[in-house]
Amino acid sequence: MRGTANLDAMHSAECLEQAVAFIGVFLFVPLTGPEQSREIQETIIPKRTSYAAILLLRIGMAVGVLVVLVTIFSGIMTVSNCTFPFWKYVFGTVISALMMGSIGFGVTTLCNSVIAGYFAAIGYYMINLFGISGKSRFSIFSMSAGEFETKYWLGAVSIVCVAVVIFYTKIKKK
Repeated sequence: MRGTANLDAMHSAECLEQAVAFIGVFLFVPLTGPEQSREIQETIIPKRTSYAAILLLRIGMAVGVLVVLVTIFSGIMTVSNCTFPFWKYVFGTVISALMMGSIGFGVTTLCNSVIAGYFAAIGYYMINLFGISGKSRFSIFSMSAGEFETKYWLGAVSIVCVAVVIFYTKIKKK
């Protein structure tokens, strides 16, 4: 278990990146889960409202929930006497969660398997935890290593992952 009171900036970043950012996996990976069955795909895909629009709506709602949850948890840490740049760390944590979630979301959609998406996202987390240096451009734990520029790279990769999935669903429909 982790303590969430009286932490300095580095330990607050560790707590936010290694524990709170994991929320992204649970919010984003199952977004295409309901349509994994062939029968449901045949019902959903021909509808007037495009499947891509439905996915974008689900992604928007997941991002909104993610921002709210990370902000609330960061607020609780601040009230518990943790000292860190609040909005900067909220942004960094949201980006780390988006990265893990978008990787799992992409794999779920491309492989048509929620389990594969969870494995990919958790695998990426484990690689970051045990293998990738905090200075790498793909490290989700870069804030605790004192490197914040990485978050912009991760945000861009997350957007590209989601765009590829949306493009794939549009092609799949045709």
